[in-house]
Amino acid sequence: MSSKISKYEHDILKTIKKHFGDSENYYSNNEYDKNAYYLKLKDFNKRFYHSMDQETKNAFDKGKGSELKGKQPKILALRSSSAMTYTLFGNYKKFKFEANEYTDKNFEFNTDLQTIKGTNANLDVFLKGKEKTLFFEMKMCEWLLDTPSKDISIRYFNPENYSDSNLAEAAITCLKGIAKEPFEQYDALQMFKHTLGIYNYFKKNIVHNNIELLNCVWKFDDKELLTSDSKKKYEESIKREKTEIESFKKIMQPIIELFDKKFDIRLIWFSDLFEKLKIKADTDDIKQHKSFIETKYIF
Repeated sequence: MSSKISKYEHDILKTIKKHFGDSENYYSNNEYDKNAYYLKLKDFNKRFYHSMDQETKNAFDKGKGSELKGKQPKILALRSSSAMTYTLFGNYKKFKFEANEYTDKNFEFNTDLQTIKGTNANLDVFLKGKEKTLFFEMKMCEWLLDTPSKDISIRYFNPENYSDSNLAEAAITCLKGIAKEPFEQYDALQMFKHTLGIYNYFKKNIVHNNIELLNCVWKFDDKELLTSDSKKKYEESIKREKTEIESFKKIMQPIIELFDKKFDIRLIWFSDLFEKLKIKADTDDIKQHKSFIETKYIF
């Protein structure tokens, strides 16, 4: 597989690397090689403010999307969404977000939720509160550099594979709507599966509070290293992300209505989540953690 990257990808990754530090060790010195944007570390924990505890390692290392294994773990990529997610939440287990509090008993990385029989969706972060339950899908560069899913198993078109007939009818209607909409960067099929998983959780656990699926998307303001073409493409992507999530929400109304007004999907930029997420821990530790994130992700 070729490791050569496009000019646009180069400009994005070079901008990230500028803030991580060129003095760090990387797997390549060729800036048009994707390996030039992988940190070369014997211990992947050295890229974080906190070392992962064993419970967190297990969460990030399960399933097909294992982030920590291999000679060049995926979590060492500067563009890694998993690394960004862990950097933000760390080993902290007590949070406050938009007036709602969450404790260690109701926090989880990489939560598996059943979509249809025999199939699960994996959501990056789960926070269960008394007033509101939150599920996060965290995106660093996927929305900028990757192509969204275009195919889905035919099993999703079989009503017998769903947990109930109402969901089956609504889901198949939504899939037909997604097929008609030209989603260029928003991963509508992934978010469709996430919504199914959350609905099944909602139904199984008889949730009485509100639930939100938050698309947390990273972006940056430092455009110094972007060419004029890259800058134009990047700014168009920001606009497209906003419009495509609104289109997705309209298409998903048949499933959203099954939640009895208790569910919503919304976009939140990483920088906004960073400002709104309040961590309950030692004051000095929080200050240092905040400074670490600002240096590497808020620019």
